[in-house]
Amino acid sequence: MKKISILFSAFFVFFFSGCGETATPASDPALIFQQKMFTVGIPTNWEVFPETITSDKGVDFGARDPNGFGKIETVLAVSSEDILPNASLERFTMQSLENIRLKSQNFQKQSEEPLSLDGIPATFVRYTDRNVVDLSQLQFSSIFTIHNGKAFVAVMSMDYEKTADEKQKLEEILKSFRIKTGDVSPSPSAS
Repeated sequence: MKKISILFSAFFVFFFSGCGETATPASDPALIFQQKMFTVGIPTNWEVFPETITSDKGVDFGARDPNGFGKIETVLAVSSEDILPNASLERFTMQSLENIRLKSQNFQKQSEEPLSLDGIPATFVRYTDRNVVDLSQLQFSSIFTIHNGKAFVAVMSMDYEKTADEKQKLEEILKSFRIKTGDVSPSPSAS
């Protein structure tokens, strides 16, 4: 569980600092990014990060809105990791948020609510934090879920100053995240 929050921290620092390769535009006209374990819908003008960048950061999928607001980019990232079979969603969410809080500049949880991803229990959390690069205020919306021995976190980060309508549209993109219900069993190397 600690791995996901550490990896996301590194991923967001990497992209908010302006470093890294240029992402390529999403080409799927259906707006759905299909990955082995999940799907997520993104606007066709969004840029998908090359797998070489995301896998180095421990992120399964990353995309951003190329029409950034100032120097704060809107970023969507999804990560997964093997988890113990008896792990609870409540405990996973709580520990993940605590790990994020410990590494944050000014973590403030705004809300937490249950969510269903086509019958798979999940937790939807909104929180704010400061950008470690320039201390600007960021808004985060996250989905935490567990399915078949895998823990998943999908995070949308955005400028805190976005309007309520803009934030709602971005959260709708985030909430398009779905777990594929086929085999997403832990990798053979998991212990």
